[in-house]
Amino acid sequence: MQAERARRATIARSGNRWDRAAGVLLVGSAVALALGLLLPVVRVDRFFFLTDRVSIVQGIGALISEGEILIGAVVLLFSAVFPMVKLALALVLWGWTDVRAHRFERLARRLEWLGKWSMVDVLVVALLVFSVKATGLANATSQAGLYFFCGAVLGTALAIGRIKNAARRLRA
Repeated sequence: MQAERARRATIARSGNRWDRAAGVLLVGSAVALALGLLLPVVRVDRFFFLTDRVSIVQGIGALISEGEILIGAVVLLFSAVFPMVKLALALVLWGWTDVRAHRFERLARRLEWLGKWSMVDVLVVALLVFSVKATGLANATSQAGLYFFCGAVLGTALAIGRIKNAARRLRA
């Protein structure tokens, strides 16, 4: 088992320092995603004295509890599930999968498919903020959670780009 691990040409082991930094970026993106989901993304001020701070998780819960199950499920899927799966898959490709193995190719294709949906998560959150502002009954301002969420999406995209470049170079 130990000899098999030593022979594996993972990006974490065989890549240059920038390739190895992708792992740090992925871990940082995971932390930012957790903060982005849990911290308030928007502050809503209504009628001069009522203020609500809403996180993505709270927004999903409110949608589902108010009977908007389909919309809640869509927000859950694109704002939480897809980004988490992308991060997990990128970490597996970076640290545990041999770039020469067929499994790497298969996982990389799945990651590429998920990447096609990568900006939908940001769009969903932006639409949420826009819809609150568009009602005219409230004033909405961005909060720290939104910036952490966007940072997680950007960090994940940069790390995945680094992983793809490293894989191409290490296979050559």
